[in-house]
Amino acid sequence: MRKSGIIIMLLGAVLILSALLLIIHNKKEDEDAGEASYEAVSEIKEAIRRAANGETYDTPEPGASGEPEISPIPGMSGDPFATPGPEETPNGGADANPGSTAGPTAAPAMTDDPYAGHVDPYNEEAVQRSYEMPTVRIHGYDYIGYITIPAIKLELPVMADWDYVRLKIAPCRHLGSYKSGDLIIAGHNFERHFGNIYKLGHGDLLILTTADGKLRTYLCTQVLIIEPTEIDRMQAGDWDLTLYTCTYGGRHRITVRFTEVPVDSIDISRYI
Repeated sequence: MRKSGIIIMLLGAVLILSALLLIIHNKKEDEDAGEASYEAVSEIKEAIRRAANGETYDTPEPGASGEPEISPIPGMSGDPFATPGPEETPNGGADANPGSTAGPTAAPAMTDDPYAGHVDPYNEEAVQRSYEMPTVRIHGYDYIGYITIPAIKLELPVMADWDYVRLKIAPCRHLGSYKSGDLIIAGHNFERHFGNIYKLGHGDLLILTTADGKLRTYLCTQVLIIEPTEIDRMQAGDWDLTLYTCTYGGRHRITVRFTEVPVDSIDISRYI
């Protein structure tokens, strides 16, 4: 009896130690993700500033250029928070290598498209063009810009594509494009990533600063929880921008919907 009691006590101590180590590990991941995002936002801001002054921008990564590039970004399916298989590479092809240092091409001239978000679905060229977004390459990763959410004091970069490595660095574009009005951004529930988006409420402001330095403004219109299998529901509805993350344990997805409003209709100073 005494021996079994000792064994039970030892097992309890092991479980407590394991839980403590897990908490420490998660905290370290959160801090690392926050620092990586902070550095990326700083680099993106510097790239935008230099581009506005007609200067070139070289990323600190040797051999890579930080000049904005435009390339078609195809839609992706699946759930970024599902457990990946050992050989899974969601982006496929050369882009599946997040450490790639291939230099981008120079960005062609940008023109505003008044019909963005109203694309003929039968015109493949128009659909492709509607998804094209300028990107800036920082430390081997492409970013479409960064988001600012004053209500929860959050400023984060947004990567152009997602995979399980990228998500630990910054929130990632999961589907869609801001040009076509159907952008969906996924992020981990790290406290310094999307861990507090559940606190957002109706009318809260989100500012998207694109890689070419333009501002797009959105107001929160809905916060809901959906099941991880409800991919169709995630994409359904007339929402210009969606943020989502998993709850602790990954059983549900906290989903926040936004509607775009004209920049000149918003007094940003009211929110900051």
